Amino acid sequence: MVKFLSDHEIRDLIEKWQGAWSRQHQEKNKVEMDAVRFRWEEIMPRMRKATPEDYKAWLRGYISSGGQLDFSLWGTPMPDDFYVAQMPFRLVPLSGILHMHIIVPEGVSFLGGELGGCELYFMEGFRADVGYGKPAVHIFSDTRFLEGIRIHK
Repeated sequence: MVKFLSDHEIRDLIEKWQGAWSRQHQEKNKVEMDAVRFRWEEIMPRMRKATPEDYKAWLRGYISSGGQLDFSLWGTPMPDDFYVAQMPFRLVPLSGILHMHIIVPEGVSFLGGELGGCELYFMEGFRADVGYGKPAVHIFSDTRFLEGIRIHK
């Protein structure tokens, strides 16, 4: 036998669902705001804006060490979300517009944390670390320098 809900039961279910959705949405917003605050208060004071020359220096070592490049962004300039770490730092998961590409010089420590959508380019060992998937090491229109570099296949 099929049981039909009364109007009162339907209203109660809707209110419970809306309350659960609201709490979940509020928690998600809090996590995102904490990430924004952490980025600006804890990470950014330890960084400086990277130049194409900074990234080229890392790319040269990476290629010389046998690293592979992704040429899909060849015609676009280096994005403005590249930074060079100036002091030891840690990360929280940052994604979307908050993500960062961070060049980590020798002598500067990455203290841990979840990478999220961030990419780290270590000058020591010329390796890349990313939070989501395999690193796609791009070469951009303003980071071309391939003359004299042996590319490994």
